[in-house]
Amino acid sequence: MHGPSFPAAMPIMGTGIRVLQSAGFGAAVGMAYGALLDRPILTITVGDDRLVHEDDGSRDHSRMMNEFAAASADNPGVRLLSETFIVQLVDPATRERARRVNYGFVVDTVITGLEARLAAGEFTRS
Repeated sequence: MHGPSFPAAMPIMGTGIRVLQSAGFGAAVGMAYGALLDRPILTITVGDDRLVHEDDGSRDHSRMMNEFAAASADNPGVRLLSETFIVQLVDPATRERARRVNYGFVVDTVITGLEARLAAGEFTRS
């Protein structure tokens, strides 16, 4: 919102909007485009932030994971999230692949959700 603008991206955005309009998203075309754009970009941004801070002293991820484990000791759901998801994103042995897999999952899930809602007739042509 406060960063640089990308005039070269405008034709890409226009094409994306036209594709969504022709698919039948109607008045929800902006929200559909936003979902396709925002969530994947947020995933990239969070990943970039992790890369900047992975070896950052007080924000050291192994220390953070130890603190997270202690805080989630009495919460099986949070512990499961940590053990099956978060640790792969910060472990040096798995983080690169886990981040690619997570990004693909996010994009596929947004597309699948939009397709399902479109198929269910939730959107009206405008």
